Amino acid sequence: MYRKLLSLGGAEEVVYRELFQLYDRQKKSEQAISCIEEMARSFKEIPEWWLQLAQYAQSCKNYEKAIHGYQMFLERVPDRPNTVYNFAYLLRQAGKLEEALNWYQKALAMGVSGKEEVYTNMGVILTELRREPEARANYEKALGVRQSYLPAILNLAALMEECGDRASASALYEKALTVDNACVLAISRLAYLTTVKHPGDPLIERVSSMLANKGLSKADSEELSFSLGKLFDDCGEYEWAFTCYTKANNLGRLRFTPYSKADQSKFIDDLMRASPRKSFTASCSPSGGSPVFICGMFRSGSTLVEQVLSGHSKISSGGELEFFPQLVRNLGDKYPKHIKDVDAGFYANTGKDYGEFLVRRFGQGAIVTDKRPDNFLHLGLIKRALPNSRFIWTRRGLLDNCLSVYFQQLGGDMNYSVDLDSVGHFYVEQERLMRHWQRLFPDSIFEIVYEDLVKNPGVEIRKMLDFLGLDWEDACLDFQQRENYVKTASVWQVRKGLHKDSVNRHQNYNVHVSALKKYLKA
Repeated sequence: MYRKLLSLGGAEEVVYRELFQLYDRQKKSEQAISCIEEMARSFKEIPEWWLQLAQYAQSCKNYEKAIHGYQMFLERVPDRPNTVYNFAYLLRQAGKLEEALNWYQKALAMGVSGKEEVYTNMGVILTELRREPEARANYEKALGVRQSYLPAILNLAALMEECGDRASASALYEKALTVDNACVLAISRLAYLTTVKHPGDPLIERVSSMLANKGLSKADSEELSFSLGKLFDDCGEYEWAFTCYTKANNLGRLRFTPYSKADQSKFIDDLMRASPRKSFTASCSPSGGSPVFICGMFRSGSTLVEQVLSGHSKISSGGELEFFPQLVRNLGDKYPKHIKDVDAGFYANTGKDYGEFLVRRFGQGAIVTDKRPDNFLHLGLIKRALPNSRFIWTRRGLLDNCLSVYFQQLGGDMNYSVDLDSVGHFYVEQERLMRHWQRLFPDSIFEIVYEDLVKNPGVEIRKMLDFLGLDWEDACLDFQQRENYVKTASVWQVRKGLHKDSVNRHQNYNVHVSALKKYLKA
């Protein structure tokens, strides 16, 4: 009826508004977005409709339409610095990092308010682009505008952690606590920066005191409980540590839909069925510049392996790149069942896009390591797009690996991480899938065991370099003092160098790992 009214003419703006609200109430976001776009095209004298399109589409995570809306509005009304800032923020959400930086610069040039926030946002983007010195300069500019700006303090502290500057990071987190004495992130990071020797350490008291606050959110209680567990583990109070980790994970379950063993096993089956041997081209000989993916379970030694390899003159560490996980999210219901039906052009374009993505981030020439552990799920997809790609599969003993996952606060879709039985099941399913990939691509996967690496590093590193077709370089062994940036939860573990401290760690928690031991047979 609304459409019929529009065809009759008259009072169109009122009708469009009602039609939009109808679509919105029915949660038909695509039709609602189309309705606003029609309105914007019909009422050219009211550019605000383009802005409403941008804001509504952004709220629906339809970034393509949101970007279009902002572009159309800013063509017509170019002198609104806060709108320019909002457009830059959207571009950051959409993963268009370089474009976001340009628009943030325009907002600054236009005299946008809240410059400290703009500089901090730019710093975050520059960190993601691996332009850390520029990121640091922007955080410092933010603090030059307002010394007590907490997001800039915390982000600069995190950057100091990543580069291994423990003293500067600690000082910045303490500064954050003078700005906000209830800053959970700051006290939690101090716990990970510090190794305590006895349960009476003042830091344990500080964390415990904050955790006792009755007004604490569940998220903050979870984070603090993980931190307290880490501190008790440091000083050998393993029962207290496990109690804290259990509390943290029980709170963490509230963030996730429950893990389903049946669903995960079915997903692995679907991945395997979607990747039969006949769907791949003949094996290609890896070239010197072919990408290298380091994958496997989280907490299995992948950061350590990347640090070792980054010592080589021909390798650049990429860290945990989002390219393929984001591609999978974009595929939606097509993945994995119908991925085998996607035409060859899709894979060719994906391979090209990935290559261009690496060049933009890391330049030409070097071999880039993509250390996103859960890429183990997507080897079939990656191998179709990049036939010359190579994979280093990091493995670690089941009990130690699963406990380490359970002791770490993980986000994303890692709902298995908050329950030991679920972690064990996920571990075994990961092994099952990786054995499938090994059968398909036996020459493209190198298996490295964490315990072997720390016991005989020279032997294992040499094997890994041989697999990559690279000559030995001594710098691969001496990496703990290297001035680079580590951007994972293992930032301080790898700064210790190659050590055996984490081997057989499960023995400290032997009475609590019965849920895992049944998976040893599998």
